[in-house]
Amino acid sequence: MMPMKILVISDSHGAKPAVKNAVLREKPDMVLFLGDGYGDAEAVSEEFSNIPFEMVQGNCDSGMKPTEKVIEVSGKKILMCHGHEYKVENDLIALRYAALEKSADIALYGHTHRAFYELDGRLHIMNPGSMGKAHYPDKNGYGLIFIENGEIFIRLMTVE
Repeated sequence: MMPMKILVISDSHGAKPAVKNAVLREKPDMVLFLGDGYGDAEAVSEEFSNIPFEMVQGNCDSGMKPTEKVIEVSGKKILMCHGHEYKVENDLIALRYAALEKSADIALYGHTHRAFYELDGRLHIMNPGSMGKAHYPDKNGYGLIFIENGEIFIRLMTVE
């Protein structure tokens, strides 16, 4: 199986150029967008039609798109959600349970605009931070997931 490089973006809130720049910089095999800026991700996905995009809607997005999905990439199950429905601004307990219930290897969420990564047993939990207006002192950023030979590696990146 070929190694996979997955770009994870959330909370662009209208910062379409930042989303596009991340795709240009990282040249990923796939892009996962976790909501709040669905239109940004949709527009960028049309510009990069050779790269598969998976997207979920956030609490600030309008429309009837899914707010959660489970996808399989290189034999690994990934739970994608914006996180507001699991109240991730309080704690990650509901998200952890949902991920374990769905046999996910990776749980991805946004919403808080705070970059976060932890390995909990075999479950990787990641928030890539915000690509748009950072409402907190954190810098803007995104996440990278590498899947190679059945192993998962995760990196959080910051953008000036």
